[in-house]
Amino acid sequence: MKRICIILLASCITILAYSQSQFSTGFRYLKGGISFNKISATEDFGDIQRVSNIDIVFGRVLVPKAFENFYIGYELGLGSRGLKGKEEEYHINWGYDQRLKVSHINLKTNPKVGFLISQSSTALDIYLGLGLSYDISGNSYSYQHYWDSDENTTTRDKRELNDYQEFNRLDCYITGGITLWFRTVGFSIAYQRGLNSWFDSIEIEKVYTNNAIASLAFRF
Repeated sequence: MKRICIILLASCITILAYSQSQFSTGFRYLKGGISFNKISATEDFGDIQRVSNIDIVFGRVLVPKAFENFYIGYELGLGSRGLKGKEEEYHINWGYDQRLKVSHINLKTNPKVGFLISQSSTALDIYLGLGLSYDISGNSYSYQHYWDSDENTTTRDKRELNDYQEFNRLDCYITGGITLWFRTVGFSIAYQRGLNSWFDSIEIEKVYTNNAIASLAFRF
């Protein structure tokens, strides 16, 4: 899957780079907002909650000469992925409390295709894309508390991204969203679903990125 994504992305970028003359109109934009990060997993990880982080991208929209509403484009910028989870159980004679927070920053790019529906000074932008991201920074924090009639122990651990031996920094993902433009200002809601598991080890269950992104955009 990783190789297929890289080949597809390379092909899309090549087409965009060598076919500028085939487009009549278009615009550039800057988009920034909050990514509400979570995971999809093949096993029960307890109570998984979203953790918020940044999402900032530069984008380009290119409208072909033969079409008025259809376009192709791309985005390039900073994204993130992560999670916040907890699992706890309490009984009369024993109990435990486990908590985990993961937050990573990545470089990302995604070619996309979309459809623009314009009316006066407003426009509705609906798009779908395939992207690639690479984690460049981040950390995780874990907390464990266990108690029974014989012991009461608490463990805290903080790890940087470089401390992971089997973590897969490279992620291929699909993305889609809607942007509502008012002249040069837009509000965007997008979804990002990872296709590569966070970990390559067969001993660890498959864990995939699952992000919802809310952004404010400015076109120029």
